Order: sequence, then structure tokens, then C-alpha cells
Amino acid sequence: MRIPKFPVKVIIMAIVSIVLNLAFAHTSHAAGGFSVTPVFPENQNPESNGFFDLRLEAGAEHVFYVIVQATGDEDAVVEINLTTATTNVNGIIEYSPREGYEIGPLSQIASVPPQFREFTIPSGYYTHVPITVNVPVGGFHGVILGSVHVRQVLSDEDIAAAGTIAHRFAHVIPVLMRENDEPVYVDFTLGEVNAELISGIAHIIVDIHHPNPRITRNTLIAASIYPEGSDSPIFAISNLNVEFAPESTFPMTFRDTGGYGIVAGNYRVVVRMERQGRTWEFEQNFVIEVEEAEAINLGAINIEQMPMQPTQIGAPMGDGSSAMPPWLPIVIAASVVTVLGVAGMVAVVLVKNQKVRLAELETRRALARERLEAMQASLLSD
Repeated sequence: MRIPKFPVKVIIMAIVSIVLNLAFAHTSHAAGGFSVTPVFPENQNPESNGFFDLRLEAGAEHVFYVIVQATGDEDAVVEINLTTATTNVNGIIEYSPREGYEIGPLSQIASVPPQFREFTIPSGYYTHVPITVNVPVGGFHGVILGSVHVRQVLSDEDIAAAGTIAHRFAHVIPVLMRENDEPVYVDFTLGEVNAELISGIAHIIVDIHHPNPRITRNTLIAASIYPEGSDSPIFAISNLNVEFAPESTFPMTFRDTGGYGIVAGNYRVVVRMERQGRTWEFEQNFVIEVEEAEAINLGAINIEQMPMQPTQIGAPMGDGSSAMPPWLPIVIAASVVTVLGVAGMVAVVLVKNQKVRLAELETRRALARERLEAMQASLLSD
């Protein structure tokens, strides 16, 4: 579980130069006072424009270049990194840097000279930046996908002068490399399930791993989350079309848009995936601990529903509503006495004072536990 802090924001205005399924006539991209242009080597695929699509030779050293030019009235200070392509939360291949993926297949065999990792270009001038690729003697299986990521560097004075939000620009040129055309089969596995607080809203994140070195598109996903002992989902996703980067993980996200918060307890997630006539089905149990739920609910900015119900942890991503299981009336009837006993102690308010928020959270937790106990007693009596 991650509880984010809120420091001064530096927003990266990423200008993605190319997406792999598109072709552009122009390969020079300028914004933020500098431009980046790919210089295609002889081993470039002639059918690919605007991004590097390279055929490599096992055991060989290859060098390709990008031209970085200062196009503004001032000198341009930039940094260059080789990034690993990932699958982002929206199910799209992402070429910008991502936390936890600083070292990947591209950066393991390719490198930028130290003097070009951060450097200054005088206004009106340009420089060729070499990227050297050393292919293992045994070659490699499948494809390597990443990018040359060139980003504006801001000084501390620039950030301070910008105030709360400082913009810095980045240019991204994708890099696709292969050494052979041997087929790579498609496979998926289910990873961890975690409750997290993201941008002040409670989420449940289900990791779907795509372990093989290939690009896999047009994968349809349907998934649901159920409380233990129930066949009625509290979250549901259907017809989600995802494209996977090689050897990446898709963080499938269930978002508490309804503002009900997170209830501690036992759950299970069911996932079904389809692609070109093949299917993958997964089912996994997971637990949300009391401490996790408490920390997330305390930090959530949209919790307004009272009382919190175990069947209304959140809203399914897409339609913004929560499922109403058929046994809910039984649960409500079994716990009506308890509800009446504590109703006078519960107020539908959000306050900034930390002590008041903690007291309100304790009341919610007690009510949620009583409802869960009543639900379990009702299920056992059935």
C-alpha cells in the first residue's frame, strides 16, 4: 500500500513523438526550446518511419544517433535516458520513465555516453548524441522495446519561480529492436492484489503479468471482485481492451468513485482474458487489513457516504455505480437494531481536523464490522 505525499509538483509535458502503430512524415520534434531528430542507421527497417526499428546482429556492436538542437533564444539544458516500455494503468504502451523500471532490457544492452546524460546546448546549435548497443553473443529472444527519452532540466531557481506547478518538456522516440524472427507465444499470469490510495481516492490494483518479450495487442479483459462467501461483485470491469509491452505488468485498477471507502476483510478477484480465440481464467483470494483500510479511508478526499456498507466498497470502473447483492436486505434487517443504536452518533460530515476525522473513522469501522458479522451470521443460518 502506498500513501502518497503532496510536494511541489513538477509536471512533465511529454511529447510522444511516435506510437508504434502510426507513421509520421516528420521526424523532427520541437517544443520546450529544443528539438530531437532520429538519424536512421543502415539496419533500420525501411517500412518504419519516425521511430527506431532496428535489426541487430548477435555479438555485434551497433551505434545509432539522435540530433538534439536548441531551438529557442536561450541555451537548452537536457538529460537523456534510455527507458523501458511499460503497460500503463490505461492499458496502453507507455514510453516515458516509470518508477521501478529504471533498469530494463534496453538499458542493459544500450548506453548513452556519460557526457550526454545531462548537457547544455547553446542556442541555435545542435549535437549528435550516440547510443551504443552491445548485443550478447548468444543474441536475444523476441523484441526489446523502449525509448530515447530527452527531457528538459530545470534549475532550482526555475522551479521556485514557477510556483506550485513547474512545466518541463520531454521528447520521446520509441526504439524497437530484434535479433531474429523466431515466434514468441502469448501468456499471462495473475500477480499481487493491493489496496492503495491514489490522488486521494481509494483503489484496488490487480497486477496482470505479460512475461514474454513480445508486443501483444487486442486483449479483452473482464474482471470482478467479490466479498468472501458472496457471488455478487462489488466491482466489475468488462470489455477492457489492453495492449501489453514486452515483459510488462498491467496494473488493472478498480476505483472507488462512489466515495464509500475501503472495508477490511477477505475478498477474491476473478479475471477472464480473451485474445484471438484463446482464453485465460484466474481466481485469487486476497485480504485487506484493518490498518490498510483505516489509512486509506483517512487520506481519501471523496468519502461522503454514511453509513459505509460492506457491499458498497466502491463503484465499478466505467459505470460509476455499485452492485446491490440480493442478500443485502437480509443483512440490513439483521443489523437494524445496531444501526438504530449508533445512528445518533454518526454524522455525514467531512472535517479537516485530524482528531475529528479519526473519531468518525472509528465509528465507520465499528458499523462496518457489525454489518460484516451480521452478514456472516445470516449466510451461516442459510
